[in-house]
Amino acid sequence: MDVILMIRIDMSKVAWYARLTTLMFTILLRPTGGNRRKIYDRSDLTSQPVILHNTPTNYSAFAGDLAVLKCAVENLGTKSVVWRKATKKTPLTVGTFTYVGDSRYQIHHVIHRDQWNLHIRNVSRDDAGVYECQVSSKQRDIRRHFTLKVKAINITGKTYIDKGQRLHLHCRAAGNVYPPEELDWFKDGTEISSKEEGKITIDKSVSIQDRTIESTLEIAHMSLQDAGTYVCRASKTLVTNVKVNVLNASSPVNKRGHQPKDFYITSAFDITAMHKIDNSENQKPKAYKIMIKRETKANKQNPPPHEKKRTPDMRLRTGVQEE
Repeated sequence: MDVILMIRIDMSKVAWYARLTTLMFTILLRPTGGNRRKIYDRSDLTSQPVILHNTPTNYSAFAGDLAVLKCAVENLGTKSVVWRKATKKTPLTVGTFTYVGDSRYQIHHVIHRDQWNLHIRNVSRDDAGVYECQVSSKQRDIRRHFTLKVKAINITGKTYIDKGQRLHLHCRAAGNVYPPEELDWFKDGTEISSKEEGKITIDKSVSIQDRTIESTLEIAHMSLQDAGTYVCRASKTLVTNVKVNVLNASSPVNKRGHQPKDFYITSAFDITAMHKIDNSENQKPKAYKIMIKRETKANKQNPPPHEKKRTPDMRLRTGVQEE
């Protein structure tokens, strides 16, 4: 017995696949000349070094401390990161190598962040200025500028003190070559000195290595008269100040102002009740109006009833009136 196998072919689908194949070959064999744009490989666009703008450009440090300037570079490849002061041509560092003869400058390479950070130890006021992070290449436009400010004197400590508490202020000043000779305290233009009764204490210390002088001012049992502007001065040009406020925390009522006396809030509503003496159909029920009054004691500490739940201070008064 012969078996006949019949296959049904959808000619519309065959035609569709034929057109698609023809289109693909047309695109692949099409010439690249003429006015067509050149298609760049994505790797060509990212192969050049790029300085990222994900780090701050303004930094400040106190004289004698460590200053850190952060520069992030992607796709560095075989090139190097060069740090220099913007006003000078000589590099400070090249890669991780310190180019100048000053060991205070060092490069810390943070690999997982692509950062080439410039560290300046024992920073001085001469180190203040604009720095440049640049990638060593023919295109000198791969660069970014950073500004470093160096503070030569500052005051730290709490400036809001409760009455009766102790004030503690710390002042630190630095010199270029040697520490400043003196560090004095003033309040509202008058010099402060340690007193025998022990209320005011001033301690000083000097560091030749860091070129700094430090002073601590302590005043016990602060009063309202001790509030004012406190000045720390090392010289005519090396001076700073803070304003100290003394809070009178012993009387919270005075802080909030006068508190009103207690008062009562009265609210009332009526209820009408119907009452029949017997079950006779001819008997009309009598109507009684019941008035309910409520008085609530209230003040700022004890708000009105709509702001709080019912308390024992609330009084209910009822009155019955026959209509």
